[in-house]
Amino acid sequence: MYISQLEEKEIDQILALEAKCFTPSLRASRETLVQRFSLGHIMLGLYVEERLVGVASFSYRWFGSKEDTKAFAEDEWRPFYQLQMPKVFNTVLIYNVELLPSRRGRVQVYTLLNAMMQRAFEDGCQHLIGISRIPSYNGDAFNHIAQKPLLKAAVDRYFSGGERPGEKVLEQDPLVMLYKNIGNCEVLTLVNDYLPEDRPSGGIRAIVYTELNGQWKTNLRRSV
Repeated sequence: MYISQLEEKEIDQILALEAKCFTPSLRASRETLVQRFSLGHIMLGLYVEERLVGVASFSYRWFGSKEDTKAFAEDEWRPFYQLQMPKVFNTVLIYNVELLPSRRGRVQVYTLLNAMMQRAFEDGCQHLIGISRIPSYNGDAFNHIAQKPLLKAAVDRYFSGGERPGEKVLEQDPLVMLYKNIGNCEVLTLVNDYLPEDRPSGGIRAIVYTELNGQWKTNLRRSV
């Protein structure tokens, strides 16, 4: 098992992985992948026995303060995966993590995400912003994730003008909890109509945040 930075010549491998990880409406197209490479985004691939089984895709950006990251999460979250990689940065923006269903054990998940955080940390990033699906909002049969009715009800109340769901409620979702377990991420905000075709998540995303100070290494040792 090893990690390697992917290049554009490996797009066919990435597309084959997308087909096994996502329903058709959620798969990145060839054109989308070409754009990500042209913008300078980084894609790290996890290989097992010379086979690509996982990908983490991310870019970088500069923020002057945590308050700036919160404003970004609330106002500019939609286009960040389309931004050019800047020359000056201190924050990693992670927008895609995928693993072959048969390879979603703790070791593989943590190896891939640790590699992403380690790379960003070594490149000088101090913060992480991630966009997390919430597949337990409606349930995701493709990925064998059950619906969490209490989570769905709390999210619906929020988008109807109620209070934002607490962290414990949101952490019922396995993907939100994954960010919590690995980087001690907090949920900055929830955004609606992010990707309407993502029916399991109701089109909703959780924007998560953590400081990159090496803390994830301790969490990894405890979890793997």
